[in-house]
Amino acid sequence: MKNHLIKQLLIWVFILTGISAYSQNKNPYYFYKGEKQTLKGSNQIRYFTFNGAKEFSVINSLGSGYSVLSSGRNGGNRALNLIDEEPQNYWALIESKSGVWNSKLTSSATISNFGFSDGSGNLVGISNMFYVKLTKIEDLSLLKVLASENNVGIVGQNKFMSLWFTLACMPNCKRNSLEMANFFYETGEFSASEPDFLPGSLTNCMPDPDFNAQWGHSNIFSCNGWNITMGNPDIIVAIVDHGIDVSHLDLDDNVMPFYYDTPSGTGNFVMYGSHATHVAGICSAESGNLYGVGVAPRCTLLSISDPLDGNNGTTAQTLADGVNFAWQNGADVINCSWFWFSQSNLLDDAITNALSMGRGGLGSIVVFASGNDEDNSTGAPVKYPANSNPDIIVVGASNQNNFRSGFSNYGKQLDVLAPGFQIYSTIPNNNMGYMNGTSMAAPQVSGLAALILSLNPCLTMKEVTEIICESTQKVSTNYTQNKDYGTWNNQYGYGLINVEAALKSVTNTFYQNKTETNVVLHNHLGAIRAGSMVTSPTYGAYIVDAGAKVEFKATSTISLEAGFEVRSEAQFFAQVKQQTEDCGDWNTIYLKTGGAPKNSEALITNELSKGLDGAIANISLYPNPFLDNFTIKFELGQDEMLNVEVFNMIGQLVYANQTLGKKGENKILVDVESNSKMFVVKMQGKKSHFTTVLMKK
Repeated sequence: MKNHLIKQLLIWVFILTGISAYSQNKNPYYFYKGEKQTLKGSNQIRYFTFNGAKEFSVINSLGSGYSVLSSGRNGGNRALNLIDEEPQNYWALIESKSGVWNSKLTSSATISNFGFSDGSGNLVGISNMFYVKLTKIEDLSLLKVLASENNVGIVGQNKFMSLWFTLACMPNCKRNSLEMANFFYETGEFSASEPDFLPGSLTNCMPDPDFNAQWGHSNIFSCNGWNITMGNPDIIVAIVDHGIDVSHLDLDDNVMPFYYDTPSGTGNFVMYGSHATHVAGICSAESGNLYGVGVAPRCTLLSISDPLDGNNGTTAQTLADGVNFAWQNGADVINCSWFWFSQSNLLDDAITNALSMGRGGLGSIVVFASGNDEDNSTGAPVKYPANSNPDIIVVGASNQNNFRSGFSNYGKQLDVLAPGFQIYSTIPNNNMGYMNGTSMAAPQVSGLAALILSLNPCLTMKEVTEIICESTQKVSTNYTQNKDYGTWNNQYGYGLINVEAALKSVTNTFYQNKTETNVVLHNHLGAIRAGSMVTSPTYGAYIVDAGAKVEFKATSTISLEAGFEVRSEAQFFAQVKQQTEDCGDWNTIYLKTGGAPKNSEALITNELSKGLDGAIANISLYPNPFLDNFTIKFELGQDEMLNVEVFNMIGQLVYANQTLGKKGENKILVDVESNSKMFVVKMQGKKSHFTTVLMKK
């Protein structure tokens, strides 16, 4: 007992003197295998903790000089046998490019640790945690004494290595976690002690705290894709489902302020369950807030509600009405995470109309879940109506290891897989939760389609489908069948979607090792390259064979390189234009009817300096909101007959007029008699069209 008291007294002396001495040491270090490892301090990276969501929200308004490298919530560490309560706070690892720090940020934080740079110049942060290894388990009592006296919490004991403990510096901790880790080791009473380093290169691409729970983004390369685009609010994804919780804080800024309820046929907001809210979050939950993030976080959602239950009013007609309302009210993409028990001509017609007439004739992209009946023994085919039309994109579900989920239906109509097991997303009342199913896989493909259209809204429905299917990852099995968009497998379709590869193929793409024999259109925003030398001379040539008609459309450059060949009795067109809102005619600048290109023909560049004749430009609608009437002001490149239509929020036509637009500036006064508060305005000509939303006072 006497020796124990002497030992404790020596520890007290070390506490009083050792920390004081350390505070004067300006050369940071830590211990590895008993040896000091020096560190180079950096004022460009800091780790912060925050007591609550309000304080944490400051990270969303830091400006362009800062990067939130990672963030999250502490709590629920399953690898520990908890001893003290783990701190339930928020944290963020942030880089300041200038090394100057926002005072609002630093004053909002409860803990702030500067980080370091390693020998290669990479930034490294340290959290408020550190780890201590006991010499023997009986030393736990001593660990508790030292922790208590230094305002350090013992979070828990490692489940796999019982001598290791995780500790956390509290806001009133006497030193930061690096200094505390060194202090515990330098007492000589413990086998090891080290800080919790956070390498910047291993952190998340999104600051949202729940991003860590969304494993699917890693598997489909969302982060790399978001470096290209995170979406465009002009692109609308209709969720035909239970009805979205439009007040959810991770969705509210992305949901259109008008709705449609299929059983009542009205614009009333109705929510029949949680399914639609979960689906909507997977597709387009917002980024940079306190929740997760969707595949297309800057695209717009349209809520169309249906019970999805025949006992509560769902019929083939209500489902058809939902699809029809979607494409007639500007939906670029229509997500359908449901099935219907019997085949219906009525429902088929609605889907066909969306595919052929949506987006001004370019075709809405219609995405369906394949179904959840498969039991891994007998198999189950793709459900109706997913199997009703070859132009539908049919989506099955994959798990964390990129295998098809056991419940996921498959068969000849299956196009692609997307993550569908333990998917974390929004649920009503500002909550988050997990769901399984092909219902969760489909909105990831809808989100990808929305990102593709954000880059090039002039792509047709078939072109979007081609991009999604041709850019997939060939995961987990052999793809032995050849179909329209490449190699295919009965259970995996064309493979697992790849956001990055799909978006790259929109902006810059190449064609090689292929012989075209049919009528084919390739439409891309950016550049097109064709020929065997595009990536490697070992790849095969790109050949337009006899009887084929091939069109390339690009907005910057078309490069025809060695290994490109147009054979006799074949036709090839190269068309280039500037991107315009109307998606009208292209300027054909190259026509080839046979033979390989000459050197002078090998590079086709965009020399178009003006918009197309007939394109609507400089559009404005005012006042917005309006009282009884509003004015549409626009310019035309040439005289054109225009149809102007205005629909109320439940899709009823409240104004229609045909007028001759003149070359130059035009104004149209529109009188509207309706009690609706929101209207969809459409103007359509032979070469021009636009759709927008207007509010009424």
